[in-house]
Amino acid sequence: MFYAKAMVFPSLYEGFGIPIVDAMKLGTPVIASRCTAISEIGSDCIHYFEDPFDSRQMAQDLASFFQNSDKLEQLSTQGIIKGNEYSSVNTATSTLKAFQSIVKKAQQRQSYVDLTTVSTYSSFSNTQRLSIVLNCLNLTNINQFIDLINGLKLNCQIIPILNLHSCDQTENLVEFRTLSLKCKFPIKPVYSFGILDSESELYSILNFTYDSVVSTKYVMYCSFDTLAKYCNVIDIVTPCTYLDAFSTLSAVKLCPDTNEPIEVQPLSGLALAEAYETLKKIKLKFFELTFLKSTLQSEGYHPGCFKYLSQFLSSSTYLKLPMHPASLKFK
Repeated sequence: MFYAKAMVFPSLYEGFGIPIVDAMKLGTPVIASRCTAISEIGSDCIHYFEDPFDSRQMAQDLASFFQNSDKLEQLSTQGIIKGNEYSSVNTATSTLKAFQSIVKKAQQRQSYVDLTTVSTYSSFSNTQRLSIVLNCLNLTNINQFIDLINGLKLNCQIIPILNLHSCDQTENLVEFRTLSLKCKFPIKPVYSFGILDSESELYSILNFTYDSVVSTKYVMYCSFDTLAKYCNVIDIVTPCTYLDAFSTLSAVKLCPDTNEPIEVQPLSGLALAEAYETLKKIKLKFFELTFLKSTLQSEGYHPGCFKYLSQFLSSSTYLKLPMHPASLKFK
């Protein structure tokens, strides 16, 4: 091609046009069809057929092209400059810059702790937003539950899981049912009548609970003791508002030992394996006080399952929030 007078390239379809670039780099004038990517690559540094579908017109274009020595010399000079704009080094550099730009924008979008946005974005206004699945299976006196419910100021639905084998089933149970009807927020109890002597029995109850009882947008699992400990400081509005405002968040976790919002990214490799090995023995404890989307819970797939824990750690971006609402300062 170096010794060629010109390169004739009547191709009707090209994804890029590498032969054209090679010719231009060598200073060989090019005449080609103005189709697909060819005109974009060659620009005004190559000559074009008037009509690449008309053979007679192409013959005339070729004759005119080869007889115009000034045109050939001009295209040779311009072609060298244009051809050297395309190189594997330039392509790799441009590709790297594009990837870096995408990563930078993604990192900026992943900054979920935008308290100014959250402070002005709150659609949490009714009891159908959140369900608290309350594990009361170790409770022996229903009066304890009644006392806790009477003192709660949470605007949500409560789903207590009660073991009637261990609870007093007479007057206290009647009082509990009366309370359920008169309470300012919905209470939808789930009852167990047997002796729970294995985790599998507990998980079978959770299967039923998540599959048929939870009907709100968000759900939070909690033990009776944990709710009793933090009932006066739990903030349910802010976590639900974060989940409303940022669709890419999978969960919001209330943490007593956290002083400021912390974003947790999905794990992979060794970090994922180590976290899973540590948490699989305490998976329900890990998910306590964690606000999750109800659509991600179903029978056989909920915080009590190994598969759910593994999937959550490997694919979920979630936010750790301080337990006390007062510690969140809106900028």
